[in-house]
Amino acid sequence: MSRSLTSAIPGMSVPDMRRCLAEVRLLLGEQDMATPFDMKKKLSNGMEIWNFVHLVALGLHQKRMKNRRKGRVDADDDLSSD
Repeated sequence: MSRSLTSAIPGMSVPDMRRCLAEVRLLLGEQDMATPFDMKKKLSNGMEIWNFVHLVALGLHQKRMKNRRKGRVDADDDLSSD
């Protein structure tokens, strides 16, 4: 069974989301005691980091919950066919 790849953020493509994640990882790698990580810094798409990571976390959670509910429905269907 093949699953389609969808973005965790509605309205943002998977490649755009990956670009932003790469930017965040790069910025995290540059932080140190002298230059702490700034969550209000803007990414190349204009979003602030805190907003982007918040939307990613919410989107991944929503996708996980949707798949969990779907799994329960599929399991219920399997049980009812016995």
